[in-house]
Amino acid sequence: MSNIFQPFSSSPLHRSLYDQDFIDAGCNATQLGASFQFVQLTQVDDTVGTWATNYAILALGVLGAFVFGCMKDPLIKYRRFAFSSSYFGFSGLGYGVAAVNHQIRQLETEPKFYWAAYILTTIGVMALQLQIGMNFKASNNPRHWYSLLVCLVGFAVILVIAVWGIQLVAGGYLVVSYLWFVLYFAVIKDWMASLGSIVCIAGFVVQFLFDPTCGTEAYPDCFQDCFLPDPSTFNHNGLFHVLLILGMFLQLFARFVPIIEQQQQEEVQESEGVRQDSKVSIDGGEVEPNNSA
Repeated sequence: MSNIFQPFSSSPLHRSLYDQDFIDAGCNATQLGASFQFVQLTQVDDTVGTWATNYAILALGVLGAFVFGCMKDPLIKYRRFAFSSSYFGFSGLGYGVAAVNHQIRQLETEPKFYWAAYILTTIGVMALQLQIGMNFKASNNPRHWYSLLVCLVGFAVILVIAVWGIQLVAGGYLVVSYLWFVLYFAVIKDWMASLGSIVCIAGFVVQFLFDPTCGTEAYPDCFQDCFLPDPSTFNHNGLFHVLLILGMFLQLFARFVPIIEQQQQEEVQESEGVRQDSKVSIDGGEVEPNNSA
C-alpha cells in the first residue's frame, strides 16, 4: 500500500485524515507558518458523515433482519425468509464494523479492520443469492447448480479478502451481485427489491465517480471541484451510504420471492375463507334441504 502524505499544521493526532486548520486557511500552507509539516497519515475516512451513515446502515440492517426473521407464510418455507433476514443482518454488521473503523481506528496506515467488514457484507449478499437459489428449487427449476455456484464464488471472494486483502474483489462482487438482483427481481415482478438494488448500485457509482474530486486526492486543493458543500465533513462516501440506506429501505418492502407464489398464497387464503364460511352456514342451519327424490 502506497504511503499518503497529507498537510498538517500541528500534531497528527489533531485529525487523522484532514486538518481543519489547513482547510480553513484555504489550503494555503504559507499561512500556517513554520508549524506546517507533512505527516504520513491513514487512508481511513474519519469524516462524520461517513461513519454516522455507516451506523445508520447497521440500524437498518438489524431492523430488516428482525422483519424478515419474524415473517412466515403457509406456502413459503421459513428458511427462505431466513436467507432474506441474513442478507439484512450480515450487510448491516459489515457496515457497522466499517463504522467502528472509520470512527475509532483513525491512525491505522493499513486498515485491515476493513477485511472483516467486506467479509460480512459478502456473506450478506451471498444469503440473498441463496434466496434466489431457493426460489429456483421451489419452482422446480432445473438450475440446481445455482446455489453451489453461489457458494463457490462467495467463498472464493472471502478467501481472497482474508488472505490477500484485495478489497477491490469484494467491491466488484457486490456490484455484480446487485446488477443480477435488479434483473432477477424485475423478472419475478418484485419491483421493490429490483428498485432498491438499482439505488444501491447508484451508490457504488457515486462513490467511484466522485472519489477524485471529493476524496483525499482533492484535499490539497480544498475539494474545489467537489459538488458537495463540505467534503471534509460529508463526502462522497457519506452520499454512497445514504443511497445504500435508501436502497435497503425500499427492500424492506420487498418479498424476494416470485409474484406467482404470492398469488397462490392469496388463492389458498380465499379458498380457506370460503370453506370457513360454508362451515359457519352449516352450523347455523342455513343450508337448504335436499329436495331430490
